[in-house]
Amino acid sequence: MRVKKPRTTAVTPKNLLMVVMLMALQRSNSSYGYKLMEETKAFWREAINRGTVYRTLRQMEKNGIIKSSWDTNANGAARRLYSITDEGEAHLDLWMESLKQYQSNVEAFLRLYHRPPNRGE
Repeated sequence: MRVKKPRTTAVTPKNLLMVVMLMALQRSNSSYGYKLMEETKAFWREAINRGTVYRTLRQMEKNGIIKSSWDTNANGAARRLYSITDEGEAHLDLWMESLKQYQSNVEAFLRLYHRPPNRGE
């Protein structure tokens, strides 16, 4: 008889990468894409695809939660500098409240899961 390996399931809320980058921008006031990618690694267990990070940054800018400008003062090529907007701050606050509720729901589930079943004895 063949034993099946348990499947692993990704259970991260959709768009969590965006929230992590917003938090990094909030803490640093502004940052470059590469630096954001490095800071995100501290919170992200999965491999971070550079293309995904930059697509997410473009979408965030399109949605008005971050803004960018070209930094031409640095040595070398011009780089895009990202910063969080007021709308981004509000968006991050909303996400934090949602994540706290999500955490509460997961904790309630885990308490129920680890409770011994009532066998009617």
